[in-house]
Amino acid sequence: MKIFKRGFTLVELLIIIVIITILAVAGLAFFGNFNKSVKIQRGKGDVNAIARAMEVKYNSGTNQYQAVSESDFASGSLPKAPIDAHYIAAFSSDMSGFRVCANLSDTTTCLSSSCYCFCVSSAQGSFNEVSPIIFYENP
Repeated sequence: MKIFKRGFTLVELLIIIVIITILAVAGLAFFGNFNKSVKIQRGKGDVNAIARAMEVKYNSGTNQYQAVSESDFASGSLPKAPIDAHYIAAFSSDMSGFRVCANLSDTTTCLSSSCYCFCVSSAQGSFNEVSPIIFYENP
C-alpha cells in the first residue's frame, strides 16, 4: 500500500510565517521613512508656494508686502498642512518683510529654520523678528 503525504508539516508552516513576518517588518520600516520624506517635501513645496505668492504682492512704492488670499492660489485655497505639521506666516511689524515656515513635527510653533522647521524669508524686504504679525497659521 502506498501512503501519500498531503499538506505541509508544522515546521514548514512556521518557516513560512517567519519569512512573511521578516518581509512585513522590513516593508514597514521602508515605507514609514518614505511617508515622512513625502511630508517634508510637501511642506517645503507649500512654503515656497506661499512665499512666491507673497512676493507677487510686494508694493515697491511703499516697500511693504500685502497678505495673500485664497484667490492667489491655483487651487482656490491656501495650502493645507499635512497631518502632524502646521504652517505659519508672519510679517514684520512694519510689513516690510515676511517669513513663512512649515513646522514638520509635533513641536511648538517655529519662526526660524531648524531640523524640523523649514522657513523662507522675503526676498525684497527684510523680516524683523521683533513683534511679528502672524497672519496665517494652519494647524
